[in-house]
Amino acid sequence: MKAKVMLIAVVLMVVACSSLAADWPQWRGQNRDGKSADTGLLKEWPNDGPPLAWKIDKLGGGYTAPSIADGRIFGMSNRGEDEVVWALSEADGKELWLTRLGPAFAQRPSQGREGPACTPTVDGERLYVEGLGGNVACLQVKDGKIIW
Repeated sequence: MKAKVMLIAVVLMVVACSSLAADWPQWRGQNRDGKSADTGLLKEWPNDGPPLAWKIDKLGGGYTAPSIADGRIFGMSNRGEDEVVWALSEADGKELWLTRLGPAFAQRPSQGREGPACTPTVDGERLYVEGLGGNVACLQVKDGKIIW
């Protein structure tokens, strides 16, 4: 549950400032240095926080950080017994596609039980992910079809 709340918070923060924002297509951003090239960002949050652009609560369980490219937000999660990759519309949070990678990986009790922790990487028309069990896949950005 904490992972879902954290993911939603990260997505909402990114989307709140995304109207003129650069893509964040991989872990730690465009240059993998954790720095945003965006300017004109708030120095402080308003007392009530930024306005809520949209909300989603059915992403599934996992520790993924989102990647953002060309108006889409990409992530991974477990939904039921499946490990999945998904794409959302940056504008309204609607799910654009969902692709099943395989069965959810069974974790030992000392590990988190929520699901995958991969930050998908976008490179042009391809999306690269690694499942919790170590399986690597390449998908089409436009529709989530598995390439390999």
